[in-house]
Amino acid sequence: MGCARRQDLAYFNVLTMNHSHQYRPEIDGLRALAIVAVLLYHAGVACGGGYVGVDVFFVISGYLITGIIRREMEEGKFSLKGFWVRRARRILPALVVMVLAVLVAGWVLMTPADYAQLGLSAAFQAVSAANFHFWRSTADGYFGGAAEEMPLLHTWSLAIEEQFYVLLPLGMMWFMRGARGDGAGVALRRARWLFAALLAGSFALSVYMVAKRPAAAFYLLPTRMWELLAGSVAALGVRPGVRARAVREVLAAVGLLLVLVPVFLYGTETAFPGLAAAPVCAGTVMMILFSGSGETLVGKLLANRAAVGIGLISYSLYLWHWPVLVFCRYYYGEAFGTGKAWWCLGVSVVLAVLSWRYVERPFRRARKGSAGWPHGRVLAAGAAVCGLMMAAGYGVYRGDGVPGRLAPAVRQAAAPASKFAPAISLREVQSGDFGRLGSDEASLPVRCVLWGDSHAMMVAPLLDEMLRERGLAGRYAAFPATLPLLGFESVTRSSQGKQSAAWNGGVLDFVIRQKVPDVILVARWSAYVGPPHYTGEEAVRRSFGETAMRLREAGARLWVMRQVPEQEGSIRRMLPRHLMSGGSADNYGVPEAVYAEQLQREQRSLGEGLEGVEFLDPAPYFLKDGRVRALEGSTPLYTDGSHLTVSGVRLLRPMFERVLANP
Repeated sequence: MGCARRQDLAYFNVLTMNHSHQYRPEIDGLRALAIVAVLLYHAGVACGGGYVGVDVFFVISGYLITGIIRREMEEGKFSLKGFWVRRARRILPALVVMVLAVLVAGWVLMTPADYAQLGLSAAFQAVSAANFHFWRSTADGYFGGAAEEMPLLHTWSLAIEEQFYVLLPLGMMWFMRGARGDGAGVALRRARWLFAALLAGSFALSVYMVAKRPAAAFYLLPTRMWELLAGSVAALGVRPGVRARAVREVLAAVGLLLVLVPVFLYGTETAFPGLAAAPVCAGTVMMILFSGSGETLVGKLLANRAAVGIGLISYSLYLWHWPVLVFCRYYYGEAFGTGKAWWCLGVSVVLAVLSWRYVERPFRRARKGSAGWPHGRVLAAGAAVCGLMMAAGYGVYRGDGVPGRLAPAVRQAAAPASKFAPAISLREVQSGDFGRLGSDEASLPVRCVLWGDSHAMMVAPLLDEMLRERGLAGRYAAFPATLPLLGFESVTRSSQGKQSAAWNGGVLDFVIRQKVPDVILVARWSAYVGPPHYTGEEAVRRSFGETAMRLREAGARLWVMRQVPEQEGSIRRMLPRHLMSGGSADNYGVPEAVYAEQLQREQRSLGEGLEGVEFLDPAPYFLKDGRVRALEGSTPLYTDGSHLTVSGVRLLRPMFERVLANP
């Protein structure tokens, strides 16, 4: 073994020693097992439950850090400032380099909206609060599609560890007061019981929150702390006295199985952490306590040279693999596949080795005196670097993603001009305070009522303009995610919820009272027969039939605008990315066959040929050369997958002429 290698192991003796001061290579091997599982899961090539590797890291961290603090307290050498300096040397250098590199890559590759969010996540990580940020900004959770496009998402786990590192030494100082001399045994027993009680409380909270608030349970320290405390309790000596070699072999093997089985059997549908994380954490503790690098088969497997090598670079590998995967997916889009995923993992390994060799090791080896930097100066430098990272990230966020760095066509695609009328609440509907369209003359009869969801809010400005040109007055009632049909009840958070039935009933009452001749229903119809609404085709068809009948009885003509042909994904995000990667705007848009499938779902729900119903079809204004066009010239027609820009809505003017041409 060369000199450099001996120095590395000497340093890792400090990081991975237990209270007997012995280096344990199998713990580095356990790190390797954890990081490989995480990498394969994130790359999407294997290990559907590979995300549990993070939980293995949590247990290891709790064990090692608690063991170091315990030893130093028993020897009378513990210093809070010294502890935090070691943590800063261990965590900050490689983290800061990665974050700054990601900000540079985002400058080149990301749209303004995405780059602004990247800047905000960097600012939160600078103050060890990335987990709070991602808890609030990933509405569909860690396993959702949106999360896969956040280059710093993986820093949520680092934030949890950093928060734990603030609390752990303070708790140890309180729990293990009087740990030297004759009081050591009493202090240790007190710490064991108190840590065990905290572990039980955190675990119970995790189980409860997984059922009630799964995103919070996943991202926040109170519901994750028990995993770190599992390692802490093990480091404080809470373990059965097992000396028989055969028993240790069995326990270590069972521990390995408790980790490996979830790696291969869990998936994105698994409620996690909570009870599902218990086997992983228990298995990790069992391997730490019973494997022994030279004593058991599991210990020998984990302590082999290749596993230890991967374990040594595991921190840098964790830092770099996720941004590489995200940016590759971001650039290639649907063309990203298994081959590119393996290529990304290879690049990640290279970056991790460079980071470990030229960033991690130099800063870890620097000691007070040898580098001429006392603890106070190290902490001040760490705070300054974090301040720089926060300023850079927040500056990107406040600068709206710095759109000036992009070509004019990309900027235009990234900031499509849209205009939506305000939503009308149940209170406003019940009081007759509908949104006004057209002339403000109070004596004019109501010529038409526009009734619908956010798509109705989208077309309201156009109808307002057309009615004003004719000196006519109209009204509108629209609310997001609320289907304009009698008896319908919204289920999404952004909708009317249980008030939707009363809201729709109030609109019908207004139409009857005012003897409105024309009613226009506008909605994203196909969305209500599948996720996120899950209403079902039969239920929508039944509500539509009842609504048409009631309007016909009221003497109103019913106009139903078919759903706007949808694009795939958010145009304000996908189109700029398409242009930035060298794609052409001429053939951008989903194939017409995709729209045909959407139209079939809508027709099955609304039916055809109902008496007194006229359908308005927006499709001819968007279908061109076998595609649903997303631009007219260089002007975007969509803001997201289904909502139109001002330019897109204006294409519908001839369609609404049919309505207003009727006497």
